[in-house]
Amino acid sequence: MLCEACQSQQWRHEIDPNLTTPMVCIGNQDFYIFEVTKLMDGQMCMPLCWFVQEHLENGHMIHKYYADACTAEPVVFDSGGGYVVHEYDVFQVAASELLLSFPHLVQTYHIDGLPDPHNLIGMNLNYTSSIKLC
Repeated sequence: MLCEACQSQQWRHEIDPNLTTPMVCIGNQDFYIFEVTKLMDGQMCMPLCWFVQEHLENGHMIHKYYADACTAEPVVFDSGGGYVVHEYDVFQVAASELLLSFPHLVQTYHIDGLPDPHNLIGMNLNYTSSIKLC
């Protein structure tokens, strides 16, 4: 039983992401978990789960979407490139900070000099470990 609101934060990390909401729609874009996404500040990330938080604005409770996400580092080689997902580097990002969903990123990555978002090179599970190749 959920006795305190702070316990709900812990649940986000214990529930299998495959059993949670897989997508949020922001504007005309659908952002899915486990897909590389570009943020407004240019950072690349991979959302792991979506959740809603209530905020009091002008005397009204407003629901806003957020994601737990991990950094997706672009790595460029002469022959192409891809992304290394740093699973240890999890942060919260507001849905309002999302810029490009995966399909839009696929259409525009070459314009920004980024690697193809289809190419996941590997996963880095912790700060000191070597990269687990995909």
